Amino acid sequence: KTEVPASGKDLPTMRVKEVGFNGLSVTWGQVLEEADIALRYPQSIYTYKKMLKDSTVASAVEYVQTRMSSVTWYPKAPKGYEDESASKVTYLKTVQNDMTASWLSTMKQMTSFTTYGFSIAEIVPYTRLYKNGSKFNDGLRGIKKLAFRSQDTISGVEFTDDGRDFVGYWQRVNKITNKSKPYRTYPDLTKGTVNNEVLLKKENLLIFRNGALKDSPFGKSPLNDIYESFRYKKEYEQAQAYGISSDVNGLKVLYIPPQYMSETASPEDAAVFAMYQKIMRNLHIGAESGLILPQVLDDKGEQYFKFEVVNVSGSKAYDVSKVIESYKMEILTALYATVLTAGQGGGGSFALSESLQEMVDMIITAKLEEMRDVLNHTLIPYLWKLNGWDMTVLPTFEFTAVRKPTLDEYSKAIQRIGAVKLIAR
Repeated sequence: KTEVPASGKDLPTMRVKEVGFNGLSVTWGQVLEEADIALRYPQSIYTYKKMLKDSTVASAVEYVQTRMSSVTWYPKAPKGYEDESASKVTYLKTVQNDMTASWLSTMKQMTSFTTYGFSIAEIVPYTRLYKNGSKFNDGLRGIKKLAFRSQDTISGVEFTDDGRDFVGYWQRVNKITNKSKPYRTYPDLTKGTVNNEVLLKKENLLIFRNGALKDSPFGKSPLNDIYESFRYKKEYEQAQAYGISSDVNGLKVLYIPPQYMSETASPEDAAVFAMYQKIMRNLHIGAESGLILPQVLDDKGEQYFKFEVVNVSGSKAYDVSKVIESYKMEILTALYATVLTAGQGGGGSFALSESLQEMVDMIITAKLEEMRDVLNHTLIPYLWKLNGWDMTVLPTFEFTAVRKPTLDEYSKAIQRIGAVKLIAR
């Protein structure tokens, strides 16, 4: 399909129809790009929640999200339009302070895209009147709330029939029953839904994504990159715990006549052997604290059944703690949180620490810039359209620096500027 220019200029015709595809694999509303089923949505949400119970992963994730939430967001007029846009900048400031939830808590929830790969908020508009709960009575259209939609309630995605354009997310309806009125009949929330699910259309959403390969609506979680390290770390931690338990409590040994362990044992003898195997497992994990054995002696006066605890000593050819520590560092490095280990290993220098901090600040700033683009390309045009305003020149949301210079850095800068006589004495 081509389009002929409407103007009188001699311009070539232009193709306006999209031909190619982004290659995203979607079946029945599920994105199938990830090879590991444990990291494929929606199973990935369960995997991430399990990983977040690990202290190393949890502290790294919380560190990044806290740093991202520490900045201050503010509206700013376009350069050269400060006077003309002053009233609109003031309007955006009032929007930030006129929501049911604070702007800080809202942005904090939105940073979860750095954990789950994506986060979405439904834009809930309203007319700013006192009777509607607004702090203002100017009749302008504002934002009642940016309602966060939890990742674990999203059941799938919807695309156009040709598969090129993303339409929205399908969300499961969650019916709540209050403790104070458990038998109260609430409105039927499933009316107008499809299989108890609602379609959240993208034009009414703020969608934040991390590393959206092939423009995937689910993005890519950084936890995917540390999944193998996390698994090995947990396995070694469990092995270390079992090893310590054996060293402290000793190795439990049970002697029984070989006839019970024979491959040709009768069903009765095999059942006895299986029973003692179960008892030993329970003793190992602490499910049982004692053992009752029959007092049976052979011709030499030796017991047929004998139980004892053998002390285990000696050293291994490898240091499990160092192995665990190496996987821990891999996790912290991949999640940009190596600064959390500063001073723990006894090595490194102040200059190295500064360099690492600058790198982390750069990465966090890049994530905040992605959030800023969503606010500026979705939320602000949405508000302008609701109010019927001219879309030619729009203000933007900006954020303060991730890392504020310290007093020591300020003083050193002034000292150096003074040394080259750029500051009059």
